[in-house]
Amino acid sequence: MAAEEGSCCRCCCSFIFTIGLTALFMWLNLKPSNPVYSIENFNVFALNKTANNSIYYKNNHTIRYDFKLNNKENKDKGVYYDALNLTFYYYDALNPSLANKTLLGNDTITPFYQGHGKRTHRVRTIDAGGVRWENATATTSFFRVELNTTVRFKIVFWKTKRRHRFGLFADLHVDEQGSLLKRKKKGIKFRSGARNSLSVAVLLCLLLQPSTALPVSSIEDFTIYALKDATNSSHNNHTIHYDLRLTNSGSNGIYYDTLKLTLIYKPNHLTNFIIGNTTFIPFYQRHLRDNHFVGNIETRGVNWENATAPMTLRAELATTMRYKFRRNRLYQRLSNVVGADLKVNDEGNLVNKGIQLTSRAGMNVIGRFQFMSILLCILFFFQSW
Repeated sequence: MAAEEGSCCRCCCSFIFTIGLTALFMWLNLKPSNPVYSIENFNVFALNKTANNSIYYKNNHTIRYDFKLNNKENKDKGVYYDALNLTFYYYDALNPSLANKTLLGNDTITPFYQGHGKRTHRVRTIDAGGVRWENATATTSFFRVELNTTVRFKIVFWKTKRRHRFGLFADLHVDEQGSLLKRKKKGIKFRSGARNSLSVAVLLCLLLQPSTALPVSSIEDFTIYALKDATNSSHNNHTIHYDLRLTNSGSNGIYYDTLKLTLIYKPNHLTNFIIGNTTFIPFYQRHLRDNHFVGNIETRGVNWENATAPMTLRAELATTMRYKFRRNRLYQRLSNVVGADLKVNDEGNLVNKGIQLTSRAGMNVIGRFQFMSILLCILFFFQSW
């Protein structure tokens, strides 16, 4: 019966895991990538000190820029842009701080649709008034362009209803000829001041989270008195003696709720049934401590005189617990179910002592949460790069 329940549980877990993995791959495939915005060229004619007609250029307050929208990452997803609002600022070269920026002007690009895998350039000009360019004596000038817009994506024949809002900026350096200084002949990409802030915050929380290592449970001693010798009194003694050890090797204390130890007899690979159990009252275990529970369980339903050694029994321990962190803060309750097969010889003793009880899940709830959170943060980081 227990074997059938275990097989059913494994099938359900495999099905849920497969569905989850399929949903993750579908989400990664259908999730659109954000377009990449950049300034490819930026010319401030009033700053061109090397031109022949310098008087004409100083009186020319026009700024010409090449704004590039790159949707190359989306192989099968188009982009519907709402109005793109660009705001231009100038910084004093002697004190290039955010508090000393001067508004130069605004420009608005009308809404349009960009197909999948496409690049679009918008070469435009603005009239930058309010700045005495003749007083700009530095060889390098500093500008900032801020972009605000909302977009929707077209995935095959379906258009997303939710608008994705972008608030980005690009810092530009202009030389004494009034031209944009580039790195490796590439444009200056727009970026977000809060880029990856969510992933960084979650990663810091996970890294700073106190250690929550699961306690180690083991059977140190196990004796079946009915197999101890061949006397009639021993055959009639259905008591099993045990020594259960709990080791807390973590850095935090643990509050245990009621612990239940169950013994299962396994005469063969197809048959198993419960022969006894016992419970332990709730208690608190400090960090780096061992606790032993020594006692006896009265078994039922087994004809020990017909049992042949070596035999296999299974011990399972189930409980819920909470961790105690600094300042007596308690974590949520966690379920912990562990077990192990015990080999007993013809004298009723364990073949190997100190059998550790392990979980079939392989990783506790906190471990799975931390692993999935870190994985999602890494995916978020690369998707938003």
